[in-house]
Amino acid sequence: MGPLFFIVALTAGPEILKSANISWPNWITTLIAAVGGGALLILTPLLDSRLNLINQDTEQSAIEAQVQDAALQRLIGTSGDLPLIRDVKERGLFGIHPAIELPPDADPSLSPDLPTYVSRDIDANIHTALRAKSTNGGFLLLVGRAASGKTRCAYEAVKSVLGEWRICMPPNEQALTELVEAGTDLTRTVIWLDEVQRFLGVDKLKLETVRRLISNAEQPVIIIGTIWPEEYARLRSPITSESDEDPYQDARGILEIADRFEVSSFTNSENERAASIAEADPRLKEAVTHDSINVTEALAAAPELIYRWKQPDNALGIAVVRAAIRARLCGHPSPVPRQVIEEVAATLMTGQQRALAPENWLDGATEWACQPVRGASALLAPYAAKVGSLDGYTVSDVVLQHVRDTSQGSNPFADDAPSRALIEAATPLACLSICIAAFEAKDKGWAEAAGVRAATSGEKYAFWIMASFCEKWGEKEKSAKWWLAGAETGDSASMAIAGINFFRDGDHEKAIYWLSKASEDGSSSHMGALGTVLLHIGEDDQGEYWTRRAAEAGSNTAMGILGARLLRSGDRKQAETLLRKAVDSGSETSKADLGFLLVQNHETDTEGLSLLREAARAGSLRAMVGVSLFLVERGDHEEAEEWCRKAADTGDSHAMAALGVILRDQDGRGQEALNWLDRAAGEGNVIAMKELARILRSRDDEEGAQRWEGRISQLDGPDS
Repeated sequence: MGPLFFIVALTAGPEILKSANISWPNWITTLIAAVGGGALLILTPLLDSRLNLINQDTEQSAIEAQVQDAALQRLIGTSGDLPLIRDVKERGLFGIHPAIELPPDADPSLSPDLPTYVSRDIDANIHTALRAKSTNGGFLLLVGRAASGKTRCAYEAVKSVLGEWRICMPPNEQALTELVEAGTDLTRTVIWLDEVQRFLGVDKLKLETVRRLISNAEQPVIIIGTIWPEEYARLRSPITSESDEDPYQDARGILEIADRFEVSSFTNSENERAASIAEADPRLKEAVTHDSINVTEALAAAPELIYRWKQPDNALGIAVVRAAIRARLCGHPSPVPRQVIEEVAATLMTGQQRALAPENWLDGATEWACQPVRGASALLAPYAAKVGSLDGYTVSDVVLQHVRDTSQGSNPFADDAPSRALIEAATPLACLSICIAAFEAKDKGWAEAAGVRAATSGEKYAFWIMASFCEKWGEKEKSAKWWLAGAETGDSASMAIAGINFFRDGDHEKAIYWLSKASEDGSSSHMGALGTVLLHIGEDDQGEYWTRRAAEAGSNTAMGILGARLLRSGDRKQAETLLRKAVDSGSETSKADLGFLLVQNHETDTEGLSLLREAARAGSLRAMVGVSLFLVERGDHEEAEEWCRKAADTGDSHAMAALGVILRDQDGRGQEALNWLDRAAGEGNVIAMKELARILRSRDDEEGAQRWEGRISQLDGPDS
């Protein structure tokens, strides 16, 4: 179900829920409906969805995609076919770290790019998996930190087991999707996805695309991916509370179908193997002498890189490195443009350094930063999409990870001058990424500064960013203004949320206007929200039209509301059909609704109770109360109390009132019942007030009863 739709459905929910025509006492149905209304969702899931969309877009730059696309074209060659794995020798194409240099007098048979491979303990398992997958296809994912050797491990495995297979290195998820949708024959092809997180996320690679790739046993395809543990955990974590609206649903599904292999630091046995063959390769011989770091890190020149970072011999050079690292830690995407580095570096230099710096100081500083410390490994590396141009610099991931792991990377926004220079020099799109990073660092000032600059520069997503952050900061009025500003740019999702805000404020005309504009994009969530608003204000024909359109577009919430309307009109059969369809589509809310319908018929009450229990286990307060009240009717007070107490412990007044009613007739529980009723009544719950008045009158406390009845008469609400 769409979060927007669900917000409106619950806002107008009590009337819809009361339409279920349940035959229990009125106070029970009123109570169940009220619990539904009290479960209003906030906008956070939908906002986080768009924030992560922006984060993903900025991390995968167009420059990077163009460079990788050019590399893919070189691989295809004039034959128009993909190359065989055994014929691809370029280390960089696979994403393997450059190694420390080979001494001039070394054995000429040694590869200058790739040190002698030390077999890993996990190799046998990976080889076995590749052989098994070569029959039917599959997905292998290697998870490990920077310079852990995961990419080299994957390369050696496919070269050994699948050397006669073809290899495809798509530059991005769009290229891979187009390849699949075009029906390209990829039989016996390895799809190489180094740093697979670049392909996953909001509006990225779809689970269905991956399934199509690896599910055809007659045309076996194997996907090989690598990823950092932090990225794996991030993509595996749901963003929203509604799984069917979670923008990471596809990413999570893709990662779940992969065979995962952990590649970590060298084990004792791996160190022993490295030592046994070290004499044959001087680079390996040097690497095994390091006691404090992993062999693979030593081969990737990690000690030298970190030493140069900590002990620089060029003040201006280290200033540009610090500037590039500061930019990356503050959320700037890679590569970092030269102008950004220049502006930020100037703030990190001393006054004397700025005064004495030559006119061409940046050239000399970047030249020092890009000098390899060993082999081809340097603190910075120039980056360009076209020959003869320079788009910026990438930061060594070894050094970047080291800084993130230490206190140096804990608060990148701590100093005002570098942060201000970064935001002023960054592009509007990069400012969005900086805005998100500042928000995550709990730095409201710099988050606002970056977001406002992006918005005033015309970045439409900035309105989403600022509206969502203001919402989370508790600045509701400012948030509403940002949503409206976003709506006026033509963004349909902003239109929908602006419509929701007007609906909540009672301005139904503007609510319908913006929701109608939003629904022009065909979104089931937007159409469903419009339909629910129209139903709420009594425009039944138009409301049902848009709700039905939302249901036809796949909204299980719309199916549930239509089912409730059919039930109100007496068509229980059609209502059940729609509610079952909604449940089959994954709607937890409809699961509770269907349960309420089925428990009214003794032939289906067992199934109904089972559905209510499922919804209750999923966290539905309404279902928890419904289960407890139905069990009371059956005489099962123990389980009834368990479910109702769980709901009451959340602080919901309706659940507390229900628990008080359940306990009132149990021996020795009278005072506890009064305590729960009193708590619920203190929260303004009319049902609890009525019950307290009845109990007090039965105890000849007419004054107390009249006091509660007076409170009820003063209330102006649906329960009064």
